[in-house]
Amino acid sequence: SAVSAAKAASDHMRDWFMGTKWKGDWVSMGLEGVAKLYGVDVSDGIFCSVPVLLKGKWNLIHDRHSTLAKKTNDPYDTFNYLEQLHTQYQLKAIYFFLVAKKRTTIDKNIPRNYAPMQNLISRLATNQTIGLHASYHSFQQADIQQEELAWLQQVTP
Repeated sequence: SAVSAAKAASDHMRDWFMGTKWKGDWVSMGLEGVAKLYGVDVSDGIFCSVPVLLKGKWNLIHDRHSTLAKKTNDPYDTFNYLEQLHTQYQLKAIYFFLVAKKRTTIDKNIPRNYAPMQNLISRLATNQTIGLHASYHSFQQADIQQEELAWLQQVTP
């Protein structure tokens, strides 16, 4: 009914500006262009609904969207900073990468066919030790672990 739609729109706007009622609650929000970031081929003007946590701080959603759209650097990407520390203090690090072929509810790695991920692994391997963070399913099937290790060795110089 029209009243239900109006109530839903009102609740959505309240959550957007004031934050959700309960800590940890999330809402679904349509953001233009997000589908493209996940490799979905859509025409301009198509919106994709994504789950978001709202705490009355719209700028956080905007900042995350800008990061996903590659307009700003990811504040959680600390690899350059870590490399600087390793060089400055002459430290050797071991980076473990989860490179499961199939993303599951347990193994939530960045897709291994994603070129920036491959470049990061390759770059880090030039000065640091790279190790395999075995996927959940590889503990049950040795051939999966062997395949993941072979893939990682292929990417590293």
